[in-house]
Amino acid sequence: MLKILLVAVFGGIDIFFWGFVAHMLLPLGEMGLQSIPNEDALAAAMTKDVREPGLYFVPGRDMSKSQSQEEMDAHAAKIAKGPYGFMVIYPNGRDASLGKRLPVEFGTNVVCALLAAILISQLRPGFAVRVACITLVGILASVMTLVPYWNWYGFPTDFALAQIVEHTAGWFLAGLVLAAIVRSSTPAKPGT
Repeated sequence: MLKILLVAVFGGIDIFFWGFVAHMLLPLGEMGLQSIPNEDALAAAMTKDVREPGLYFVPGRDMSKSQSQEEMDAHAAKIAKGPYGFMVIYPNGRDASLGKRLPVEFGTNVVCALLAAILISQLRPGFAVRVACITLVGILASVMTLVPYWNWYGFPTDFALAQIVEHTAGWFLAGLVLAAIVRSSTPAKPGT
């Protein structure tokens, strides 16, 4: 178990470093993101009208109440007419300090690498199968998250695809590290 914990740290470092490369040296981290023209006018309106930090839809609706078919149809018509948006808003700003965000990101990477290491420690096949397993877990998590965001909330296609590529490549690289160190704890059956 100590070996699995140690390899989780190495895998977390691998994913963390890959995230740096994808966001700072490659275009993957920013694909699909755009700046709003005349941002100051929109920011002033949001500051005036939005009081609480949160996740907001435009056009909005009260999702805590059931709606009639007519109300749902009217909302769908507003979406079709536009504008439509999905925004995380902090009307009074948010601490952008990397000193607070990077440790959370690194910790998340280590925990995910730990889960991946535990998973592949249960596999009997060789190195390539362990790498493929970790890569597939990365693809699964990415597709499970990003395709619904693209489908339901309208995230840009290039953003969703770039994130899937980033996570797939990252977990492939982590899989190389994890598979090289973590060996199966299951003994091979005679004759296999």
